[in-house]
Amino acid sequence: MSICYYIPVKDELEYLEKSIPNLFTNVGEDDMILISIDKDKTPISVRNYLSTFEDEEDIAWFREDGVYPIMKIVEFEWCDDFSALKNLAFEYTDKEWIFQLDADENLTETLIQQINPFLETAKGEGWDGIMIPRINTYSDLEDYPDFIEDNYLHFAFNDRGWMHWPEYCLRIYRNLDYIRWVGEIHESIQGCKAHLQIEPSEEYAILHEKSISKQLISDEYYNTFEHHRNLHQQNLENRKRIVEAKLESIRFNSEQGLE
Repeated sequence: MSICYYIPVKDELEYLEKSIPNLFTNVGEDDMILISIDKDKTPISVRNYLSTFEDEEDIAWFREDGVYPIMKIVEFEWCDDFSALKNLAFEYTDKEWIFQLDADENLTETLIQQINPFLETAKGEGWDGIMIPRINTYSDLEDYPDFIEDNYLHFAFNDRGWMHWPEYCLRIYRNLDYIRWVGEIHESIQGCKAHLQIEPSEEYAILHEKSISKQLISDEYYNTFEHHRNLHQQNLENRKRIVEAKLESIRFNSEQGLE
């Protein structure tokens, strides 16, 4: 059983410095790491960093077992279509499974090292995809004191500061002709006949360390898409209704002396 870990990259060096060594250290001998970089916007600092992993003189630094995983770097020309970007993996790998990661995401060592049993179970059942829980955190939340209230996220965080836990994502899928990403923005994977859902455990989660400052910059671009603007407004209105209803329920219970 083999898998390709695919990461589309623009300029996320600080995240890659964590995720790439983690993958190199823990992936299986037959696995592959595929990186796509933006032809025009990926800076030289990112290109130089990634190039160091193509030097096999560093084998011992990564793996005591002497294994040097396959890593392929390809360029893409941005065309305002996130699905086209994610579908690149189908062109550049022949591995049986694809694990799509965003550039600001990482994986636990446990998930990488123990992924094969999940792949074998899914394939044995005739399923084409695997749903992974994701841990979302904000590294700079304290710098934006109004962010939670402005976005009606009052009840979105658990006691560990994880937002929308477990927020399942269909990120592992088979490398088959009828499976593809669809949608210019807020894209989704289509074609999977059925999927396995991994237990909601920290050990088997995608780690997503978000930054509000970077999100605000990204939103400027996302807002050029009408679909994003409409969906964002719809989500904001839905969250507002939910928060107001919960706050009203809390006030009522407090007045009645109920918990």
